[in-house]
Amino acid sequence: MEKINKERYLIKILKELALEHKLTIRFFCFDWLIELSNPHHKFHILGYDWAINSATAQAIAKDKSACFEILKANQVPSIEHFLFLSPEFQSFIGANGNWKKIIDFAQKHDNKIVIKSNMGTGGNEVFLVSNQAELEGCVQALFSKHRAIAICPFYDIHNEYRVILLDEEPLLCYNKIKPFIVGNGENTLLELILQHKGEFDLKDIFTQKIDFNIVLLRGKKFELNWKHNLGKGASPEIIAKGEKFDALIELAIKASKAIGIRFASIDIAETEGGLSVMEINSGIMTENFAQQGDAEYEIAKNMYRKAIFKTLDSLQGL
Repeated sequence: MEKINKERYLIKILKELALEHKLTIRFFCFDWLIELSNPHHKFHILGYDWAINSATAQAIAKDKSACFEILKANQVPSIEHFLFLSPEFQSFIGANGNWKKIIDFAQKHDNKIVIKSNMGTGGNEVFLVSNQAELEGCVQALFSKHRAIAICPFYDIHNEYRVILLDEEPLLCYNKIKPFIVGNGENTLLELILQHKGEFDLKDIFTQKIDFNIVLLRGKKFELNWKHNLGKGASPEIIAKGEKFDALIELAIKASKAIGIRFASIDIAETEGGLSVMEINSGIMTENFAQQGDAEYEIAKNMYRKAIFKTLDSLQGL
């Protein structure tokens, strides 16, 4: 499939659907705000957020620590996200501040924790730290840009899945396969990466703590990123219906019902302890999935088609 430049896949898909179903489509704010309408109703999509979800559900989904608190209260297995506010919001923190609590949390988990913006997306500004110096640097860097951060224990995640639901109907379920290279017993890791440089996000790989001079044994698989995000080089592997599919859908539905969201993608981590919700995304972004090939593009298009008509149907009684 020819790769799209500048125009988001969402925009391209919505234009096609509007034409196919005789809907009026208008764009505002450099195509970041979209209006879809038929002769009777209209609704908006802002970024990747759809009008079918309530503002409250969207806000909870975007707030990692708030989402965790709601999931925990509703007995939904989930990855802990603990909130820490920037020092500029001292009146909310109290006289003792954050720093001792952050250090205590890190020490409790042997200084191996994950720090991220409390409202971040796409695996951006997500840091894995393993010592005090890294902890201080990451916390200061994030507080210089964000009013709040979320801190989590580091888990050895065997698999990370994404489930996209619309009113509890599973539209897509896939495993995020981290980028990897396979050794040949001759070349260094760096040489192998450069031989396949068109397949990887080199910028992200070269920020990892990796010894690029090692020579991998023939057939030895080496993962190039600890993150599972498609935007960081991971690739999707669709989960077929079966026991694993059923378990993922069941957990995703519990999570969506807990925060009251109708259209969402739920990221689920698989660790030694089983399945846990990592986060809920109110913005349904399929950019990296849709560009994998024609089949994936059609899956994304059909999901958005269903979302359009569900949203218009929900406006009938208003």
